[in-house]
Amino acid sequence: MKWNGRQWAVQLSSIYEIPDFGSFILYNKSLLEALEPNGITNIVRNGGWTNVKYSELAALASKDVNRDGLTDIYGALIPDKVIPLLANQGLLVAEQNGFYQNLVRSADAIKAIRVLSELCRTQEFDGAENEAVSLFCEGKAAFLWASSTVLSEYPELMNTSVGFGMLPLPNLSGNGFISPVCSYNGYGFMTANPQLDKSVTVFNIIAQKFNEDLITSCKSRFKLDRNSQEMLSLISQNKVFNLAAYDGTVTAVINQYVLNPVSQGTADTEEIINNAASALDIVIIQRNGDNNAGGISAR
Repeated sequence: MKWNGRQWAVQLSSIYEIPDFGSFILYNKSLLEALEPNGITNIVRNGGWTNVKYSELAALASKDVNRDGLTDIYGALIPDKVIPLLANQGLLVAEQNGFYQNLVRSADAIKAIRVLSELCRTQEFDGAENEAVSLFCEGKAAFLWASSTVLSEYPELMNTSVGFGMLPLPNLSGNGFISPVCSYNGYGFMTANPQLDKSVTVFNIIAQKFNEDLITSCKSRFKLDRNSQEMLSLISQNKVFNLAAYDGTVTAVINQYVLNPVSQGTADTEEIINNAASALDIVIIQRNGDNNAGGISAR
């Protein structure tokens, strides 16, 4: 792998997933135009795209058309609950100097878990990602929370006849949107370069280039209208959080004690925070002990 005329590594293999430029919301144009005749993107431009406004529109869009007690039009589909959590600054676990830190009790995490609980109350759907995509393509949902990886994995989203647009993820203020992102993964043998400490920086520059190319490609390949291209610029410029790449045991605890009870409404926020914090303390103490002993390395 060369950069700036110098050899930095020999590339062995890659998990060459198309890097995300961020997470966002797809919306059904016909459903939202009926609710917001002045245009939903104007809400974003005017600083009104908050969690409260989003929840209000999602609730209005939800319909039981047949009056049989079952939802026919979903207000919102959120298959990955981590996205709204991070979009509201809810980082639950952080890494510093190779060790995990439990942030569940932090003010930001508590606030984000409360926001996630409120958002989940506006959606009756709790299925898998492929089910959510199918419902949206069939015109049976107003909002779909997704990432650019989802656009690549489900090209039918771009060819749906219902008409779609793109929005940044809402938050508490309606400004400074956060877009959780992932990046390029690869493996290589480093060369005997005396400046190997710069290699990570070089790889990050390459990953950034991939991201920029993807954004340019997205605008033409996905045939985004002018409003959605403007919204995409808000998404791609706000790469603040990386999607958490935790140890599997840590992820399992977050799913069991945070995401599942929040989405199912089986516990109040205080109970969720206490249970999750206690469970994570146990796992993190073990993992940090392994790290100190030369075991696994926290990411």
